[in-house]
Amino acid sequence: MSRPQFDTAMIFGIIIFVIVSLADSSDGETTPLRRGLEVFFTVLFASEALAKMYVFGFIRGPQAYFRSLWNICDFILVSYRSALPCTCDIAPRE
Repeated sequence: MSRPQFDTAMIFGIIIFVIVSLADSSDGETTPLRRGLEVFFTVLFASEALAKMYVFGFIRGPQAYFRSLWNICDFILVSYRSALPCTCDIAPRE
C-alpha cells in the first residue's frame, strides 16, 4: 500500500526531472546546476526504489517490488540513469 502524499511527491519529482532533462542549453554544454539537479533526482529515485524494496520486499510476498511491471520498468530506468553519470565523462572532448 502506498501513501497518497508520497505518490504525489514522486510524481511532482518526475515532472521536475523531465523539465530539467528537456531543458538543454543552446551550446550543448551541461551546466553545473543542471548536472547537480540530475544527480539529485537520480539519487531521489534510486532511494525511492530501495525504500519500496525494503518495505514491500524484493521478490517474495504479494506486494513485492518485482511483482509490479511498473516497478520493474522503474528499476530499469533508475539503473540506467545511475550508470549514465559514470559513462558520460568518458568520451573525449574535441
